[in-house]
Amino acid sequence: MIVVIGGGPSGMMAAIELKKKGKDVTLIERAERLGGVLPQCIHNGFGLHYFGLELTGPEFSEMLEEKIYELGVDVQLNSMVVDVTKEREVIVAGEGGYKRLTPDAVVFAVGAREKPRGAVGIPGKRLPGEYVAGQAQYMTNIQGFKIGTSALIVGSGDIGLIMARRLKLEGVDVKAVIEIMPYAGGISRNINQCLRDFDIPLLTSYGVKTIQGDNRVKEVVVAKVDENGEFIEGTDYTYNVDTVLFSVGLLPEVELLKKAEIPILESTRGPIVDQYFSTPIPGFYAVGNGAAIFDLVDNAVKSSMVVSKAIDRGYKPHGKFIPILPGKDVRVLIPQRINMDYFDEPFTLYVRVAKPSVGAKVIIHDQNKTVFKRTYPALRPAEMVEIEITPSMLEEIKGEIKVEVE
Repeated sequence: MIVVIGGGPSGMMAAIELKKKGKDVTLIERAERLGGVLPQCIHNGFGLHYFGLELTGPEFSEMLEEKIYELGVDVQLNSMVVDVTKEREVIVAGEGGYKRLTPDAVVFAVGAREKPRGAVGIPGKRLPGEYVAGQAQYMTNIQGFKIGTSALIVGSGDIGLIMARRLKLEGVDVKAVIEIMPYAGGISRNINQCLRDFDIPLLTSYGVKTIQGDNRVKEVVVAKVDENGEFIEGTDYTYNVDTVLFSVGLLPEVELLKKAEIPILESTRGPIVDQYFSTPIPGFYAVGNGAAIFDLVDNAVKSSMVVSKAIDRGYKPHGKFIPILPGKDVRVLIPQRINMDYFDEPFTLYVRVAKPSVGAKVIIHDQNKTVFKRTYPALRPAEMVEIEITPSMLEEIKGEIKVEVE
């Protein structure tokens, strides 16, 4: 039996692909429905790689869910995994009480959580009218609430950009998107379609000094910041708004992985994985945003397809490993190591750069040899670079591999 924890897009895809390969699969989801955040993502852009269609989030979720039940996957809703041991004991609390599962493999498709207001260090207490962007998206698209009349978006992550447009369409006066970095945090498509097309200003190198109000947000004071993130005197500006959305990044949800003693990386805040998204603990895999924060849902679900192939071939995380390390101007790499004993087919290396650049090269090398060099028209932190790594590229590699931007 294979246990998949999490019924979002990556978890559903893992269950589908494993079931298609004849595996006995149990999919555990703590909510009352499958889909994760997909049902609240009513914009399009999903499913291009898997179905060859441009779908909305609910449409993509529904098509995956139909496949889940058509294949006969054992789905356990309203069920919370409360513990996972290194010996692959999975403790589940559900409507019938507690039960213990001992699967052959566990696929963590646990997704990510949004960073709250506290992550950006704004002084003062939280007021009514403050939301993380995903919470606002759920309240607007699922519950049908109008969350305010005027809004400021703090942080330019993709959820925040999408919500800026959504609130504008709902009649909310969206004043601006404020980003403390000197560049936008979301992908180019969302900057163009969600901000520029709707005349919503994007102010980079700006931070929030204070959020003020009594029973609700009343005004937000922002100011320009220097290269050290310090406020520049004389640049204060006050927005009179009743709503603030925070879109300041995502973190992989790793609490269950820690229970299984899976090593967590500081760079990705997710687990160490190899080219098959296997963790160093045998029988444990991590997929989607629970492994690292992907730029697109379609890329996240690809990891589930890779894992299903690995489990089907009886993959074991042992043998000779070569680490892949981030070098100059590289922030995130996934995977972080290669199992050379199983390296008999190409895999995709995902690279997230540390800062925007034009006409830069991505270089992959060991201490003696460069195995990959390519010039890209533009590199952005929000958009992952995908590089196909083939066995022939690493035939003469000795020691660790480093990925750098030049």
